[in-house]
Amino acid sequence: MGVDENMPLTGIKVVLIDDSNTIRRSGEIFLKQAGCEVVLAEDGFDGLSKVVDHKPDVIFVDVM
Repeated sequence: MGVDENMPLTGIKVVLIDDSNTIRRSGEIFLKQAGCEVVLAEDGFDGLSKVVDHKPDVIFVDVM
């Protein structure tokens, strides 16, 4: 995985799990700008399925 100084997180796969559409979309924008591959999930069940299917490097979860 090469690092591009303009996109320092290139190649990192992230699953972002949040029930707020605004938070999901904002997180997606920022993470993609940094070079991440982003998979979105709107709840825990959807998130668990996406984690199993996509095997991410990082998982962001809203626990409240």
